[in-house]
Amino acid sequence: MRAPRDEDAPLVAELTSRYAPEPYPVAAVVHDWSTPGFDRDVDARIDNGAYAAVLRDGVDRAYIDLCGDPSHELVDWAIARARERGFVRLFTSAWSDDAELHRAYERAGFRLVRHSYRMAIALDGDLPEPAWPDGVTVRTAREEDVPTVYAVQQETFEDHWEHERASLEEWTHALVRQDEFRADLWFIAEAGGEVAGVALCNQRESNTDASRIAIIGVRRPWRRRGLGRALLVHAFRELRRAGFRRATLGVDADSLTGANRLYESAGMQIVGQHDIFEKRLR
Repeated sequence: MRAPRDEDAPLVAELTSRYAPEPYPVAAVVHDWSTPGFDRDVDARIDNGAYAAVLRDGVDRAYIDLCGDPSHELVDWAIARARERGFVRLFTSAWSDDAELHRAYERAGFRLVRHSYRMAIALDGDLPEPAWPDGVTVRTAREEDVPTVYAVQQETFEDHWEHERASLEEWTHALVRQDEFRADLWFIAEAGGEVAGVALCNQRESNTDASRIAIIGVRRPWRRRGLGRALLVHAFRELRRAGFRRATLGVDADSLTGANRLYESAGMQIVGQHDIFEKRLR
């Protein structure tokens, strides 16, 4: 068991992609290793072709990233490292087809608490025109919009399961300081001089034709007016215009805002299920 090195990034990407609907980029692994507060030398391990990392996921909770076929020792190390860092709630996940990883979690005392879906749509068919609510206009983002978009995203996700406010530094690292970021794929809906909602998209890798809709958020005063759907289909059309042939996103299977039903109604299909597990240390 040892800390991962730069040359291990392709292996970690391969293990992460094993049951996923689409490959996890090597660049994303490298980006994950630069997460604020994460120290690869002490917070990650490779053991006999399996990988584990312990990342901060909130004030008192950690996300344990496990992939491959982890040994008892590797899982125990991850739990011990999370305890050492002071976390008391541990979350982890696995694709629903990964039976071995499910068994590893159950042996370690994790319990299944939630599901999320990976959804996708081909962008080569007929795409509807967005029907914007009265008074709403849309534009692409500018560099100076980042703090405002951050605030809107944090506000619009307050209804999401286990949402905990991220710092601007953490949020910027996750969505802006990465190879996948493209400001021309961030769409801002405005009404009456205020931001009403956002759709933040990126590209999976520079050498693929797949795109990802990372965030769709509508502020409460503008909900139930069709703005979420308008942002979604606008993103589809703009992504196709930018040369992408496919778009994906992740969504909570039990979304309180009904986001998964919205995405299905717009033509997206479920292509994978992610199962989320929790373990409490006290």
